[in-house]
Amino acid sequence: MTRTRQAVVVGLAALTSLTLVTGTAAAATTTIRRGTATGTAYTGNVGLTLLGTASVTTSAGGGTCNQSVLTGSVNSDGSALKINTA
Repeated sequence: MTRTRQAVVVGLAALTSLTLVTGTAAAATTTIRRGTATGTAYTGNVGLTLLGTASVTTSAGGGTCNQSVLTGSVNSDGSALKINTA
């Protein structure tokens, strides 16, 4: 009985240690907001200006671009980004 109790205590201690080390993972969510970081959530048209060099590589080839104005749309959670023109 004592050995069983010791095994259970050691097993629980190991499990507790593992739980404390690994913890739980949580990802931050994305919210695109209107005007400021505390503004209302925004879904709709967007306009972007390229500030640096963009590189694109695909199975068909690749290239770089250092000047562009993009227009498109996006959902407030960052999903469904669609580029209409570049």
